[in-house]
Amino acid sequence: MFILMCEMFILHCETHFNSVLSESSPPIPLKLGNGFVKNPCRNGVIGVVFANIPLRMKIKFSYELLLQLHNLTANRPSRRAGFSLIEVLTVTAIVGILMGIAVPALSSLTRSTDVGRSAHEVADLLQLARSHAQANNGLVEIGFHEDKEGLSAAVITGRTGMGAFVQLSKVKRFPSVRLDSIDEDIPERPASDVQLSELAGGFPEFTINGRKFDRVIQFNSRGEARVLTNTLTRVIEIDLFPNVNGETPPALRANVAAIQVAGLSGGVTVYRP
Repeated sequence: MFILMCEMFILHCETHFNSVLSESSPPIPLKLGNGFVKNPCRNGVIGVVFANIPLRMKIKFSYELLLQLHNLTANRPSRRAGFSLIEVLTVTAIVGILMGIAVPALSSLTRSTDVGRSAHEVADLLQLARSHAQANNGLVEIGFHEDKEGLSAAVITGRTGMGAFVQLSKVKRFPSVRLDSIDEDIPERPASDVQLSELAGGFPEFTINGRKFDRVIQFNSRGEARVLTNTLTRVIEIDLFPNVNGETPPALRANVAAIQVAGLSGGVTVYRP
């Protein structure tokens, strides 16, 4: 039985290791007791020799063949080599440099997009207030509240002397912007008469959900815009800056938007650098 198993093992070796050892590889000698097999895994040499040797030599041959073929396959280099430590560190350093370049640029682009989007959304609220005042032949006000969390706006109508009013829109939050005054000129931007960030003594404030909206623009039935009682202002300007915890870092002050409201017509225009 053992001899039969040895012969089956030898036959399996011929089939399997002929595929492992390519024809282009140099002969790998198999050192046996009498030294008569140079390369047992090529051209069926094992089967021919094994059939013509004594039983004792068959057993010895099988054992030594098994041992040496095991060592041969165990010592063959792996074809799936990994990355060296230097290669991994080099790639990591390159990725870190690229991220260091890309992140600030992406952050600046995101803030610029936020300021522009917020400016157009504020302009939409102003146009909503003007349109509602004209359509309903009444007074409509849009108020602004500012804190470290950014800017908030709400549109109301029907305010009475007792402080009651009807809220026309939900409180709109703009966390990425805050109010301030633009220091530099923006091309094609007309001069303004009133900066909303510097407004004082205007219409009374109103409160929604604990927030005081103390900067108010009022539209009448003719579409005219006012920030001061019984005084028509030629141009009202709302300047928006990036908000970082209630402040705007000096490096971000160039990223601004100016919203101008014409006092006589109530028309709204957004200006960007």
